[in-house]
Amino acid sequence: MFRNFWKLFTGPDRNSILDGDVPELDNEQPYNDYTEIQLLNKHTDIVRLLIYIQPDRIASASDDCSVIVWDIEDGILLYHLKRHTRPITSMVDVNDGKVLITASSDKSICFWSLQDGRLLQHVKSRIGSIKCFLDIQDQNVICAAGGGLNIWDYYGYSISFIDMAASLNSDIHSLLIVKRNFLLAACDDNQLQVFLIQFHKIGSDQQAMINPRKTLKTPHAEYIRYLLKISDAYFASASLDGSIVIWSTLDSIDNFEAIFALNNHETYERKNVLLHDFPYSVQQLLSVENRFLFAAIGNGFFLFDAESGVTLTGVINAHHSKVTRLMFLARPAYLVTSSQDGSIRLWSCSVGSNNDTIKKFTGIRKFLGSSLLGPKTCYKPPALIGDCTAHAGAIEKLLDCHQFSFVSCGVDNQVILWRNRLAEMEKMNDTAARMFASSTSIDSLKMFID
Repeated sequence: MFRNFWKLFTGPDRNSILDGDVPELDNEQPYNDYTEIQLLNKHTDIVRLLIYIQPDRIASASDDCSVIVWDIEDGILLYHLKRHTRPITSMVDVNDGKVLITASSDKSICFWSLQDGRLLQHVKSRIGSIKCFLDIQDQNVICAAGGGLNIWDYYGYSISFIDMAASLNSDIHSLLIVKRNFLLAACDDNQLQVFLIQFHKIGSDQQAMINPRKTLKTPHAEYIRYLLKISDAYFASASLDGSIVIWSTLDSIDNFEAIFALNNHETYERKNVLLHDFPYSVQQLLSVENRFLFAAIGNGFFLFDAESGVTLTGVINAHHSKVTRLMFLARPAYLVTSSQDGSIRLWSCSVGSNNDTIKKFTGIRKFLGSSLLGPKTCYKPPALIGDCTAHAGAIEKLLDCHQFSFVSCGVDNQVILWRNRLAEMEKMNDTAARMFASSTSIDSLKMFID
């Protein structure tokens, strides 16, 4: 089944990423600058969720039923938010980072002020346990998904809901909005549910209507586990069987066309989900530059061009266990992967090149080490350039903080802040220079007074 990827792969080192052991590094990691770590260890159970809150805060959510808001500049706890009685299942920040909304398996939703940590609203869910939130920013509302759909404004007032517990195989776990007013929902099934969502106002009150539109059949053989918007023209779905489908949203009304089915296996026989491990399942999709798609598949990762459906490069055995998360650090153009084995790794195709032109590239071009992006271009397989080891168990989330640092969390209850050592040295030098300048100014003033 997995060999289908390589029918599209055009690189000269095809065999080197098809087979081989998991790459390892010695103690020397000259291209890994993320070596300064800080442990944020106030949680008492598995930490599953991380979100970035402008400008220099993050929130972590745990199975200990609490959420912590951290200042990542200084690594200090700002607010410890406690009201839920069961593990946190989803969270989102809205209203320009002023409000944090959390959901729990206790079937309740909390609205928190991020200005002082106050609980603004605590409401019961009308659709059971919430599995995900979707922020619809142009309407100042969120859509919550679980045993149906429920739309709330940013202040904790429900304005529309539809209960679908009787008609779905399981709770909705993924949501996507396309063409401004169509919601795509995925649950434990190989089909997608399409809803039409319409907003209007009665006086100053926001109103919404959710109407089931149709069931969208897909080429997936197993349950869909991930949905991702790539651009206004494309979105992707991925499933337990390892297949990824690229969809076009350019057609009118609610017609969505599957234009590429990557790694689709025509003779695949559906497995018993309770008994099968699905070694090549897709754990995550990551869109870069509204065109390129990284996918965590099995123990490895791959990079696709969503416009052509071509596999550009990848590593089949990147970790000793399944890859859990992906993150792309834009400034150094590194791909970061994490795994169930507790490791975090950095990858690049171009590190170590002496080509001055490549050094000027950005984004995917810098990652690949080429200015030409197309199906006939040959790329080197990504090289392992960094191994970040600090967690004692599977990694649950990775989060780019956009300030020369990233954050990870996992089953060991830890939130770890990984800082770029060069950036930290620059900060220290700037601080020392300011202190020296201030001291010199004071000494000069004293001499003038004397």
